[in-house]
Amino acid sequence: MLFVRCLLEIAKFAVFTSLLFCRPFVRIIFGVTAKVSLVCLLFIVAFERSQTTPMLAFLYAGLGSTAALWLYDELLTLVGPDGFQIVTSV
Repeated sequence: MLFVRCLLEIAKFAVFTSLLFCRPFVRIIFGVTAKVSLVCLLFIVAFERSQTTPMLAFLYAGLGSTAALWLYDELLTLVGPDGFQIVTSV
């Protein structure tokens, strides 16, 4: 039983390390997507109010990107070691 627990801890650390390594790339991709969606949504609301389909598409894309960022950080804290905290701004 101790051997299985040790293997699970090693696998958990490997997942944590790979997620932590990919975090900057994920934050860039989803952050840019969320910001572009917000700008496009504001443009459509300001100038093309009758276009509801792209307005909803940009709204959902922005909300989905933001939710993906939050969920990624939550997953990282779940598999992280005890006491691990993410600092998003310095």
